[in-house]
Amino acid sequence: FLYSLQREQQQVVWLGLVTFLSVVVAVAARHGKTLFGDRHGWRHRLSGGALLLWLCYGCFWIAKTMTSRDIPRHQIDSTVINFVMYDIVLGILGITATVTAAEDFPHRHVKNAIVGQSGTLADTAIVTQAEMMEHAFYQCL
Repeated sequence: FLYSLQREQQQVVWLGLVTFLSVVVAVAARHGKTLFGDRHGWRHRLSGGALLLWLCYGCFWIAKTMTSRDIPRHQIDSTVINFVMYDIVLGILGITATVTAAEDFPHRHVKNAIVGQSGTLADTAIVTQAEMMEHAFYQCL
């Protein structure tokens, strides 16, 4: 995808990615003690931290790849494989973060007041364990 874009378009894509990750990292840093310091849910915290680090690594890796002027043909093939492997690891880390959230914060007995109310869509509802596992299932697809 990135190779088909003009240099200016690549820079806009990268700038958008950097801006998004900067906001996420700033919020995580501001609430770092709460997000990563509590004893409860440590597996989810570790998997979320690993996911955030992997996203940051990918952002800078893409920037490095985009700044390469003339990439020889044999390196393009390996770069495409690297992008595919990056996406696979990113997916695995995302699924791991979702599953560890379902395990570390079990809402098995949560019943929302309104039948059919989704914890991710309604302000007053709580995400149930079943919804978390359903999310993991769709991530796997």
